This record gives sequence, C-alpha cells and structure tokens, in this order.
Amino acid sequence: MVHVFNDKRWTAAIILVWSAVVLVVFFSMGVLHSSFFRFGPSENLRFLSIPIDTFEKWIPLAIYCAVDTLVRSFAHDSVVPWLTHTVADPKTRELPYSKAMCLGIMESYFSYVHFSHVFKFFLSLTQFDFILISALADLSMKIFSYSSYMTQKTEPNQTEDISALIEAKTPS
Repeated sequence: MVHVFNDKRWTAAIILVWSAVVLVVFFSMGVLHSSFFRFGPSENLRFLSIPIDTFEKWIPLAIYCAVDTLVRSFAHDSVVPWLTHTVADPKTRELPYSKAMCLGIMESYFSYVHFSHVFKFFLSLTQFDFILISALADLSMKIFSYSSYMTQKTEPNQTEDISALIEAKTPS
C-alpha cells in the first residue's frame, strides 16, 4: 500500500479537493460577490490610501505586482536551495564564494524579501486581481525554475540507463 506521505500525488489531490470545497462554501456564502473580487480600477480600490480609479494607475501597479513576484520567486528558487544545500549543509566543505560574499548574497536576498513583503501585504488587501496576477507570475516562475532543475533527471520506468546520467556528473 502506498503511504500518503510518500506519494505526493495524494498531497496534490487533497489540496485540489480542499480548494474546491472552500470555493463552493465561499461562493454559497456570497463572499465571491464582494467588491474585493472585482477586476481593474474602481472607485473603491485604494493602495496605501491612493485611489486606483483609472487604468493609468492600475496598469503600473499590476506590472509592479507581476515583475516583483517574478523577481522574488526567481530569487527564492535560486538562493534558498543554494543556502540550504551549499552554505548550511555540514557535508559541504567548500564554499563557491568567500564567506563575506555568501553572507552578502544571503542578506541581499532576505532584505529584499522583507522589503517586498510590505508592499505585497498591502497589495493583497486591495483587490483579488492583484492576488491573481501575483499567483500567475509565481506559478510561471515555478514552472521555469523546477523545469530547469528537472532537466537532468529521468522519469520513473524509462528505458534510458540512469548510469549514463550519473557518469555525466562525475568529473573526469
């Protein structure tokens, strides 16, 4: 029997079913008809107390939301695994850069994340379209990042000999 914690398809199925249940419940409550779920500029839309009532104000905010999410997602997908598997891993004995440079990279990443989260927090409270833009940008970057990570990996039950992959990684 497959253990649900080992087969990530179970996790994905649970997430999808729960998301559907939440949407049905919220829809039946009328939550999805609130002004929060509008799209585009509105007389009620405010960002940091600034009215976003024209497309001339809404479009730059939407572009900021998308680009900031792409940058944050790329940085996260690039820096966090490196910090975990290179800098913080006790089995890794040699750093790719000086210790000061490694700390600088780490600090620049986390400083950016904290700064960016301030604007993301306020933007997420304005209107659902910005959450949707952010989610789509993040999902797009995740597809790019993890597709890149998976390029050298084989899928299960493939006839290709995995030893060729291992040999390709071994320095000559």
